[in-house]
Amino acid sequence: PSPTPYGPPAGAPPSPARPAPAQYGAPPPGGMYSAGAPPEAPPAPMADPYNAAPGPQDPWASMGGGPPPAPVEQSQALVPSSATDDDPFGIFSSGPPAQAAAPQMQPPQESMTQGSSMVVSTPNAASAAGGGDWGDMGFNSPEPMAPVGGGELALMDNGGSVNGGAQDDGQQGEGDLPPGGEWYDARIFTPTLGVMFFKPQELTDSLFLQTDKSLVDSLHDRPVVAFIVEGSSARSAGVELGHVLLKVNGIDVKNPKEASRLIKEGPRPLPLLFYVPDTTVVVAEGEHMVKYDTRETGAPNSAKDWKPKYVVVGGIIAQPWMMNMYRSKSEYDIAVIETQARRPVSVKVKQFSLQGARIQNDWQGPQMVKYKNKLHPWKYIVVLPVSRNPIKISSPNLSQLKPVHEGIRRVLMAQQRDRGGGAPNTAAPMRHADPYGRSPPPPQQQQQQQYNNG
Repeated sequence: PSPTPYGPPAGAPPSPARPAPAQYGAPPPGGMYSAGAPPEAPPAPMADPYNAAPGPQDPWASMGGGPPPAPVEQSQALVPSSATDDDPFGIFSSGPPAQAAAPQMQPPQESMTQGSSMVVSTPNAASAAGGGDWGDMGFNSPEPMAPVGGGELALMDNGGSVNGGAQDDGQQGEGDLPPGGEWYDARIFTPTLGVMFFKPQELTDSLFLQTDKSLVDSLHDRPVVAFIVEGSSARSAGVELGHVLLKVNGIDVKNPKEASRLIKEGPRPLPLLFYVPDTTVVVAEGEHMVKYDTRETGAPNSAKDWKPKYVVVGGIIAQPWMMNMYRSKSEYDIAVIETQARRPVSVKVKQFSLQGARIQNDWQGPQMVKYKNKLHPWKYIVVLPVSRNPIKISSPNLSQLKPVHEGIRRVLMAQQRDRGGGAPNTAAPMRHADPYGRSPPPPQQQQQQQYNNG
């Protein structure tokens, strides 16, 4: 500020304009998600554990390897997963600084609370001060480039279409790829991509749970999309979980660390080549209505008694036998980011162990309840954990209930196999050994068809 209330004396050089806040910078210390301008003089840089030289042992060698996150009582079952980069958020980092532009003031943005639907890494939701812990995680960015409508949507080549079928061998990069599958090109205009890459072998308990080992091995260490921030440029470009990144700006990528570096250093727009393996990607999560605070095993009498939760069975930051519930998908995104950065989880997580649990009357399939103020009946399942209240999970759409329901079933079946049995633990006798069989027996056939028609 000027030493006098009337500004500097005539002829004095003008004071430099305060730069605009970094689009993906760290929030000020006053609030984790509040936006603000960068400080005039940033404090002396602290040691950055994410940019330090890798230690003698790869902290991303296996799922859950490396030092545990800071102790947080409700996050004991959250596990940082393996990744090859010592900066797990390099993929969120920005590209090279843009050409110098005249500084401009940006309107202040609303601070993010835990109940907000804003997402930490969407271009218009993560604007905050530069430097600090979030800057160390790769959220700092240069001055924003020319805005692209709709939150800087990333555009795909060929009008956004997927170029399916076999391509020439030159597009596959080095090494052999599995037979089948599709390739497509995407162009990213934003400083960040908004995804997290893992090695294929690190996803055999989650996304590639039902993928043949030969297919996983044939992908080598190529970066696989294991997490996508809602509202990110990757989501807008049609990138999905399980897609494999082959090239960045025409350069072959062999592992997540290379992908991180090339995406940070690449120009904008940034051309990317993805490969979609010919396999089924397992995702056991979704938005549901839940009830877990009473001893009743039946559905509540009113639809108002249910709570909306984002339910995740296993996933990339939890043990396969854990079921976590978040208040929204946005808060799940925050939990993933903080867990991978080995920071305390700042959002509320409701955790349930499925070890020794069973599903009530699962041989009948999902149950149904009709509320007078709802147009369609709700389908729901009842999980009976050990020494805890029943967990009721519902959805108005049967197909939306299927991923979480089958995710829980897979956990119970795996536990039963470990105990030497053939059928999952349920509250009623099972009439068949494998509820995921392609051709269920007649007593189950009608119920299984509801999933396809729901």
